[in-house]
Amino acid sequence: MRKRYPDDQHDRIWFPWVNPTKWAALSTTNRVQNLDDDIYEAPSKVMQTAITPRNASMNIEFYWDSEPQPKDPTPGYIGILHFSELQLLPSNVVRQFYINLNGRL
Repeated sequence: MRKRYPDDQHDRIWFPWVNPTKWAALSTTNRVQNLDDDIYEAPSKVMQTAITPRNASMNIEFYWDSEPQPKDPTPGYIGILHFSELQLLPSNVVRQFYINLNGRL
């Protein structure tokens, strides 16, 4: 069987969600390795790409409203976030961020 996304052992389709007016794209050619026993196994090719705010004082925000379906009128979803550091940081620099869901930290 031919895979749609040969870089993903689970044959998931991955596509970028980018707002070029607010975010800048980052990428690396270095291999990004998953943690041992990672059941979600995001492919290295996917983890080699990222976004960053064009204005460093702004946030990256995602909004998504699910559409109810006839067989699933109140759909439930699980958000899974994958992170990798693509920029070489000086030894005295720490990257820190907060994640809010529905306005709550």
